[in-house]
Amino acid sequence: MGGKKAHVVLMPTHKSLMDSILIGYIHYHYKLPYPFVSGSEAFFTLAVISVIIKSTNGFYLDEESMSKPLYREVMNAYIQSLLKHNCLLEVFLDQWRSRTGKIN
Repeated sequence: MGGKKAHVVLMPTHKSLMDSILIGYIHYHYKLPYPFVSGSEAFFTLAVISVIIKSTNGFYLDEESMSKPLYREVMNAYIQSLLKHNCLLEVFLDQWRSRTGKIN
């Protein structure tokens, strides 16, 4: 690759919770570093999953606060710092798990 570094961003969907569980299991089983998980605040309220995510440096993005310049700058700087230090990111772009099987 010519010495260039690449950033890894995992983007599972909420079509089911299995994507996230499988990613976590693979990292645990092969002793890989856990990704920093980012999602909506609602995702972090799921009982067992929230404990796991919070214990592996998970963070949520508050949609209401994203309109505030300071919050947006801090979160942007945090994410840029993670990427600069070659951390894995796991980002959920959709807001909630689908009840119909469609990706929201």
